[in-house]
Amino acid sequence: MGGVKLFATKESLFSSRIQWALKLKGVEYEFILEDLANKSPLLLKYNPIYKKVPVLVHGDNVVVESLVILEYIEETWKEHPLLPRDSYDRATARFWAKFNDEKLVPPVWTACTGEGEAQEKAKESALESLALLEKQIEGKKFFGGEQIGYLDLVLGWISYWISGVEEAGGNKVLEAEMFPSLHQWGQNFIHNPLIEECIPAREAFVAYVQYAINYFKMGDETWRENPLLPEDPFEKTMVRFWAKREANELFKHYGTHCVISAWTASRTKRHEQEKPLEAAQESLKVLNKLIEGKKLFGGEIIGFLDLVVGSLPNSWLKFLEESAGIKLFDTKRVFRWQKI
Repeated sequence: MGGVKLFATKESLFSSRIQWALKLKGVEYEFILEDLANKSPLLLKYNPIYKKVPVLVHGDNVVVESLVILEYIEETWKEHPLLPRDSYDRATARFWAKFNDEKLVPPVWTACTGEGEAQEKAKESALESLALLEKQIEGKKFFGGEQIGYLDLVLGWISYWISGVEEAGGNKVLEAEMFPSLHQWGQNFIHNPLIEECIPAREAFVAYVQYAINYFKMGDETWRENPLLPEDPFEKTMVRFWAKREANELFKHYGTHCVISAWTASRTKRHEQEKPLEAAQESLKVLNKLIEGKKLFGGEIIGFLDLVVGSLPNSWLKFLEESAGIKLFDTKRVFRWQKI
């Protein structure tokens, strides 16, 4: 199959889970450090859709998105199984992994780095989510049982990442006595020699987070006329988080997939257009369903997410149709909201 390469950053919690998995599996790999402010041509080549880390290259196979990469690692290398044997237990582990990425990471970030009402609301949400995990780990050494497993790797960031972000953001969110079982689990996890190898230096990590905080705040605080983000502080934070990560499957994935599929359909012969055309139309249907019952994605006025997908109907898709001399979509029907 060939060698293994991991394109990643040392500070990314999503990259760390992949390093830990490879270490536990005993897989030798080449770590390729990425500068996300100046992304390498290889990263853009291997992950042209999301353009982010981590990316795992195994011979000719390229795998992106950290949870997907973990599944690939588990199915490729059998040493040190990460997922439970029981199908229900595997499904449960995957549920909590998704819960972590969607319901825990965003509010923890805002609770540690935000201000005012947004910070308070995010802290409340973060503590509620942590309380649910506390119940899951009670009476266990690891989420995976007696050895580190899939869910431990996904949640492992809690053991070191939160304190670093608290320091960088200046807000204290988590105390050990709040969640004693979760705290003990974190100590068990972080003191595993293979895990410790991949934890970034504290000073470098805090500096990285401080840079990220400034980056997130910069754009939204410069021009305040006609705000693009929701008024609700927590909703604003959630929209910004997913958009910056380019991991919002509902918008970035389907929107980009639609453009790629439409481009392919417009550039192929008519008898070869069926599959890419079908894929592009399916993506448009998903976006159409998301806007049902709404004037705009941003509510009553054009907002951030409207701008993300707003160029598709009358710009990209129209250009593709005209340049190819064909009609791909009834975009007026699919994107009624775009007229507004």
